Amino acid sequence: MDFFWIVLFSILVLIILSLSSDKANAQTTVFGQSDFVTYRKDSSFSIRVPDYLIPVNDLDARASLQFKNIFNETYMLVVPELKSADGHLDLIQLENHFKSNLSFKGGRLTDQRWIKIGNCTAFQNEAEWTVEGEPLAYLITFIDTPGTLYKIYCWTLAGQKEYLNDFKQAANSFALSVDSRSIR
Repeated sequence: MDFFWIVLFSILVLIILSLSSDKANAQTTVFGQSDFVTYRKDSSFSIRVPDYLIPVNDLDARASLQFKNIFNETYMLVVPELKSADGHLDLIQLENHFKSNLSFKGGRLTDQRWIKIGNCTAFQNEAEWTVEGEPLAYLITFIDTPGTLYKIYCWTLAGQKEYLNDFKQAANSFALSVDSRSIR
């Protein structure tokens, strides 16, 4: 009987050490020196994503691509929105809606700028927002393409704002495919 408990205890110790080792390795990212992996969505667009983020499908059903790393609490979504009279028609309308929603929910903008991503006009926002008691840092990028507004949401814990540099590189790498059509 004692042998059984010793073996069980040893196995548990090995599992705990393995898990803590994996977590330590996941958090050793050198900010600004991350490797990036290119992901493509059908024939619509591509985006380069930090290699510590893994593809998932459990964050937002509207997202055409979504990524996360639960060990370093980093997340990224790419959400397409077809331009329509029922939704947003242009970047300014989408940006104004975002700002009023952010303000209403207690968030605040820390930086915002108009940029070009490829040949597309984009608006990039940095924001701080507390969700369920957890302060978070966001990078939200809206990209205006001929038939679709793309929304790239990236976030992490507020104490880890260094990840925003990787998020900017990822969002700024967004590229429409040559034969791009609107995602349906």
